[in-house]
Amino acid sequence: MAILSTNNATITIAIEGYAPLEVENFDPDSDMWAVAELQTADGEVTPDGVFNHWGINAPVEATLTLSGGSDSAKILQGIINNQQRSGNRLGYVPSVSVIVEHGATGKVETYTDGVMMSGRPGYSLGSQKFQPMPFTFKFARKA
Repeated sequence: MAILSTNNATITIAIEGYAPLEVENFDPDSDMWAVAELQTADGEVTPDGVFNHWGINAPVEATLTLSGGSDSAKILQGIINNQQRSGNRLGYVPSVSVIVEHGATGKVETYTDGVMMSGRPGYSLGSQKFQPMPFTFKFARKA
């Protein structure tokens, strides 16, 4: 039986215009990669009892949570800061893909055609350490 553990999982982020980033230093008290539920259909019953239903093209959302001391977090912070407006110039929003590899099973999940939506532009200080650094992403699809 394969052991599913964060000890044998890797996450690589491909950001347009940057070298691929193998993510390190995950926050020990958070999910390292959390994918939100995906609603792909909905429906309603009409007053005369007919059930109408339809599909929904919804983006895949995920959150990556790193420790405050992560070098990967520093790189992602820089990208978030660059996405902001700078003076009268719009920030550039690069395309992002994320590859999650499960070492024990050999399974690979690929999230493509995405953007990094949010992240902390600076550090949050706790009583004894830098606080976790969450970064949220939205993707057109998961393969």
